[in-house]
Amino acid sequence: MDRVQIERMINNLLSNAIKFTPEGGQVRMALKPSPEHIEMVVEDTGCGIAAEHLPHIFDRFYRVPGSGASAGAEQGLGLGLSFVAWIVKAHRGTIEVESSPGNGTRFTIRLPADGVGVDTLELAQVQ
Repeated sequence: MDRVQIERMINNLLSNAIKFTPEGGQVRMALKPSPEHIEMVVEDTGCGIAAEHLPHIFDRFYRVPGSGASAGAEQGLGLGLSFVAWIVKAHRGTIEVESSPGNGTRFTIRLPADGVGVDTLELAQVQ
């Protein structure tokens, strides 16, 4: 398990959730360990992503048009979620996304328990 990459994955997911959730909204992170895998869920009550964009959000440089972020550096380069997907794959995991415009987004990551150590659990619990 590469702790730096896991930290980058968590940071990217939480940063996006915060960036695309308006003031007064909620961002939640949950960790669910089992003997087979560690499941991490990051969900928000933000602007959400339209269904036609979901197949592309893990592509490098892809940005959802009109995503609600202000133009400029805050909008990003469209690399964060591609890094997240790469990190998950490198750790033999899976990532799923559910989203609905106006209702928020939920990312579910499952990493094999044999590749995720106690350090990762402690890191993820520091919300």
